[in-house]
Amino acid sequence: MRVVLSVLAGEMSATEAARRRGVSTASVGKWKQAFLEAGTKALDEAPSGPAGAQGSPEQRRLRMENEQLKLALAEATVQLRV
Repeated sequence: MRVVLSVLAGEMSATEAARRRGVSTASVGKWKQAFLEAGTKALDEAPSGPAGAQGSPEQRRLRMENEQLKLALAEATVQLRV
């Protein structure tokens, strides 16, 4: 988890993280993807606010899409910094 967080934060590249851990760059990429997917899934499952305040199915779908786009933007920003 620390390796993935370091890569996402731009503290080190995936290549550098792989070298330090003695694994392939592809492995670090898979870890990062699994981490992001698990985080998205956990956020999707967690109810927010009081019962009934979650909105219509369309509003919930749009909130989920918004969160996914934010994650994609954050990942793209980290990649640009690397």
